[in-house]
Amino acid sequence: MSEIAAAAELSLASVYALFDSKDELYHEVVERSGQTMVRFITAKVEAVPDPGERLLALIDAMLDCYEDHRELLQLYVRTSQGLPYRIREGMGEESLERYQAFTHWVIGLVEAAKRAGALGSQDSEILAYALIGTIVTTCAHWVERDDAPPLTDAGPAIRALFRSSLSLGA
Repeated sequence: MSEIAAAAELSLASVYALFDSKDELYHEVVERSGQTMVRFITAKVEAVPDPGERLLALIDAMLDCYEDHRELLQLYVRTSQGLPYRIREGMGEESLERYQAFTHWVIGLVEAAKRAGALGSQDSEILAYALIGTIVTTCAHWVERDDAPPLTDAGPAIRALFRSSLSLGA
C-alpha cells in the first residue's frame, strides 16, 4: 500500500481513507482496468463494418490490448487462469459478470457473421468459445515468458486458424 501511495503521490493515510484494504484496492484496479480494456476492444471491433472481418479484428484488438496491459494480464492469468469460477473466486462477481457479458458479445459477433454468410453450420457458441480460448491461452503462455516476442506476432497464426472457419479470403 505504501508503494501505491508513493506512486500516486498520496500519503498512506489518504490511500487508506479511499480504500479500506488491499483487497478493496485490488478489486477496484481490476474492475476499472477491465472496463477500460473491454471499451478498447469493442471500439476497435465495432469500427469494422464486415461481420466476418469483425471476428478477425477481435483477435487483433485483444492481442493489442493485452500487450499494452501486460501487468493486468499477468494478474488475470495468475488469479483466474481464465476460468469463470476462478474469476469469481479471485476477482469478484463484477469481473465474472464482465467476462460473461464479453463472452455473450463475442457470441453475438459470431451470430452476425453467420447471418452475413461468413460461417457455415458451425455452432456460434462453440466457435466463440474456441476463439476466446485460443486468444486467452496464447496470452497466458506469452505473459509467463520473459523471452517472448511481441504478443501481436501471434495474430497472423490465430487469424489463419479462424479464417478458414469464416470462409473469408486470404
